[in-house]
Amino acid sequence: ACYGVSIVYVRQGKMQRALPVLERALGLCQDAHIPLFVPSIAAALGLVYALEGRVPAGLTLVEHGVEQAVAIGRARSLAPAIACLSETYLLANRWEDAHTRALQAVDLARQYQQRGHQAWALWLLGESAACQPSPVVEAAAGHYRQALTLAEDLGMRPLQAHCHLGLGTLYTK
Repeated sequence: ACYGVSIVYVRQGKMQRALPVLERALGLCQDAHIPLFVPSIAAALGLVYALEGRVPAGLTLVEHGVEQAVAIGRARSLAPAIACLSETYLLANRWEDAHTRALQAVDLARQYQQRGHQAWALWLLGESAACQPSPVVEAAAGHYRQALTLAEDLGMRPLQAHCHLGLGTLYTK
């Protein structure tokens, strides 16, 4: 439950609320030797660190979370962890890595029918195309629109706002 609440805080932009919840959850999992939830929590916590400006520390933690998810064979939890990695790569200005990981997250989310994760990953594809030094306008707009359609179907209002912002910023360039 802590993880779910913290993700809501992250998507609402309330990092100061998400941070203590995720740090405590990660500590509890590590102390109690419960590796099952460590990958997802570590990836989310790393993203929060990166969003707060601690990009190197965040990237290290997100990469660790993805590695752990792969190591314990949690394929169903890979899409959100890889999406966190893609978003963190964006914050680190690693456009190609962000794009590659967003594509991977979209594929995994489709494979496991995780439409919400698919919508976020499509937004990340839009971001990775739009934020490059030479933006790929048509591709970015297409990904934003796909993400927006899915977000509207699922009632994901924060993502809808991100998509509208992305499209608006893209068209002002």
